[in-house]
Amino acid sequence: MTIKLFGVKVEISFFFTALIALLLFLDKTGLMCVGLLSAVIHETGHLIAMLIVGAKPEKMRFCAYGVLINKNVNMKSRLAQMLVFSGGCVFNIAFAGVSAILWKNGAEGFIYFCAANLITALFSVMPIKGLDGYDMLSLMLSIKIPLNRAEKTASIIGAVFCFVPVAVFVSALICGVLSINLMITSLYLIILFVCGL
Repeated sequence: MTIKLFGVKVEISFFFTALIALLLFLDKTGLMCVGLLSAVIHETGHLIAMLIVGAKPEKMRFCAYGVLINKNVNMKSRLAQMLVFSGGCVFNIAFAGVSAILWKNGAEGFIYFCAANLITALFSVMPIKGLDGYDMLSLMLSIKIPLNRAEKTASIIGAVFCFVPVAVFVSALICGVLSINLMITSLYLIILFVCGL
């Protein structure tokens, strides 16, 4: 399904909708809603950062492996680009901080919201192509080396980051421990790394 919202083309795939419905259906704890809300906060951070630097996304795509915001807009400075690339993580960290304060003041449920936002930020900052960390690392490296070499270097570093959870999953499996979360995370990182989304 494709719609136009505030002049931005928004594509929502059937698989995205089906995956969200399945996850919400299977979740008996209610924590999936907290995780989804932290993802919405993350993407909102990118959009607000784009507004701050005067850029407008051309397209947003909601697909089974995540939300992609077309950030291929003319941003004049590296600072503007870094603000957009890091906007999601900054928002997650800010919301985690507020949640931690609320939790410390007696609002017990906010610990889950704090954790979900921290996990979202830390996951997104990994330098694997398709995640924000790759864009941030490539941009920082391109200050000293040409962009194509910076992207290649970031890809090599991303391969190392992709390898670590996979190695932990395989090690745990050899020891007789099956972690479904680690398996799903490893598969997701491998898909991101191989496809370079």
